[in-house]
Amino acid sequence: PIMGRPGWTAALGEGLAAALPRETLTHRERALLRNGAASVNDALKRLKAPPRWASNCVLVASENDAVLPSVREARRLAQLIPGATVRIERGAPHVLFDAANLLDVFADNGLLPSAPRRASNGVTATTPIERSMLAARRLVSPRFFSTAADGSVEDGLFNVPSEGPVLFVGNHQLFGLDGVHIVEEFLRERRLALTPLVYPPLLADESPLAPLPYPLPGSAAMLRRFGGEPAGAKTLIAALKRGAKALVFPGGAREVFKRKGEAYTLRWPSDSSALVRIAAKFNATIIPFAGVGGDEFFGNEAYALDTDDLLTMDNRVGEFLRNRTESLVSLVDGDTFVPPLMAPNAAPRRNYYLFGRPFHTTAVDPANADACDALYGAVRTQVELQVEYLLQRRGDDPYDDFVKRLAYESLGSVAPTFSVDE
Repeated sequence: PIMGRPGWTAALGEGLAAALPRETLTHRERALLRNGAASVNDALKRLKAPPRWASNCVLVASENDAVLPSVREARRLAQLIPGATVRIERGAPHVLFDAANLLDVFADNGLLPSAPRRASNGVTATTPIERSMLAARRLVSPRFFSTAADGSVEDGLFNVPSEGPVLFVGNHQLFGLDGVHIVEEFLRERRLALTPLVYPPLLADESPLAPLPYPLPGSAAMLRRFGGEPAGAKTLIAALKRGAKALVFPGGAREVFKRKGEAYTLRWPSDSSALVRIAAKFNATIIPFAGVGGDEFFGNEAYALDTDDLLTMDNRVGEFLRNRTESLVSLVDGDTFVPPLMAPNAAPRRNYYLFGRPFHTTAVDPANADACDALYGAVRTQVELQVEYLLQRRGDDPYDDFVKRLAYESLGSVAPTFSVDE
């Protein structure tokens, strides 16, 4: 089989056939490629002088296009259009705008009416670690849902409120890729920058586990670029005071480094009503969210050794890990900064995220401990219910199968998922 497992070839064929039916392929090959190319070439050959639009023409090509000779074609066209600019997207595959941002192309070439240049919106991958995160995103093909005022679940994030200070509260998944996905999707879909509060050691230029390569080199710079700030009460207060949209995972590193048998289990502090008290102080809106799929990135229960196993090893490895982590800040019981050792046993599962209806804090007295405790419990319960919903509904996704989904999306379209109106 093409990817090494029985049955995967059939799934690959099904995915390609669904994404590109025979009629569609025929239309693209004839009408778009042959006829379209012939028409454009004829028009360019008839040019007797550089057209007025030539200085605004940017020919964008993928460096690693394995399907078409994109770079060669861009350079050929540039010879026919004097004044045009050639832009080669380094490392980009055939599906160019999976790796490049069209808005950045316009901004970098002065094609936006409002300003000659614009700072990156944080979506375009510019470093090796960011390209790795983009590759991981393609593997899990995340889908995002939000909850309307009537309680119905709808595709996309347009139901998520963005006015005033907002506090997003949800479960963390294995190795914490979910935070990157969420921040990136709000930039992509809503042009909304979140402020993720992250475990402080992740923002250090040198890992406490050095020379071990975790977190991956460049992670701190990436997190700072995406607006990451060290988790803590003072940081949250400052963020909400300035009206930010703060992203908080109460389970922190404890949920990122889950132990065996803890998939999708919340490990939140039993008494964390301080989170609600801070939100109420600034009348912030609390949005519960849930994510699934990340705890199975390496397969189902694909642990060789979990955090506890590694810490209790009676050898130099255990001693090294204990010495390097014993003085680190602890925000949740058991949040030792020691990643588990994984033994992958399956392809990554698709990721799903659901943002629930908001909890408003305008009527909550931050000095009322009982009211804050009750709201904290309600938020936690809602997150757990949303996790259950996603785990149940993903079984209805026709492209939950990794190979079938990969085949469909190799042609440039995001694979559909389960119908939310059922």
